[in-house]
Amino acid sequence: MINLTPAGERIAGRPGHEGGGWLGLVVAGLLAPQVLPAAVPLAYRPAPPDNPLKGFVPYLRATTNFPHSLEWDYTRLSEVMTGPTNFHWEPFEQKLAAAASRGHQFIARFYLEWPGRATGVPAYLLEAGLTLHRWTNTNTQPLPPALDHTPDYEDPRLRAALTNFIHALGQRYDGDPRLGFMGLGLLGTWGEWHNYPNQKWFASKAVQREVLGVILLLVERRRRLGRVRTDGASRPGQCRRLPRRLSLRTLPDLVLRL
Repeated sequence: MINLTPAGERIAGRPGHEGGGWLGLVVAGLLAPQVLPAAVPLAYRPAPPDNPLKGFVPYLRATTNFPHSLEWDYTRLSEVMTGPTNFHWEPFEQKLAAAASRGHQFIARFYLEWPGRATGVPAYLLEAGLTLHRWTNTNTQPLPPALDHTPDYEDPRLRAALTNFIHALGQRYDGDPRLGFMGLGLLGTWGEWHNYPNQKWFASKAVQREVLGVILLLVERRRRLGRVRTDGASRPGQCRRLPRRLSLRTLPDLVLRL
């Protein structure tokens, strides 16, 4: 056999004369008493949450009863869109600034319809004669049923408005560090991409693909947040983050109500 001397020289070993210079050093090191550093007591002190872009999320307000890094709120499209290509961003800017002032990122969702509230359809479209379907929405628990105003999602004027809005939103805010997630929004009750339990006036799959396709193209550096049905039932599903590389081929399984 071959052994190494402490000097690293190769010698031919013989039975009973293997020589164990390196082995002796290793064993001696293992048996030597270990000197451990003295214990240092640690006192508790508050620390920022180590969960950027995840965790419990309160609405847009100063919440101090649990740690969080995100705040969430809805915005009516009519608050920021005043014409086909005209926008007033100040209401949305105020929300971004409020969350940022508390060291948080913002989750945004724009909507057109909300049971029991005024429509979120921009005024210029209403003045041009866009149809609103009025019906009583019973999917409002724990609140009582309320009047809903579902716009005609197939109207080319509304479709153009949504496309123009997404263009302007992406140009202005894509990559803005104050935004943590951009909710898909816009379509359906509360911007949740459904009109349950009355789906007959909800946007067709063609409109859904049109809107989502523009969002994927123009909101590239912000995480998109959408709702998907996960239990196979007819009721709205649970909230889940959409993959960053979502393609139009995956839409039927993720978002579209087939």
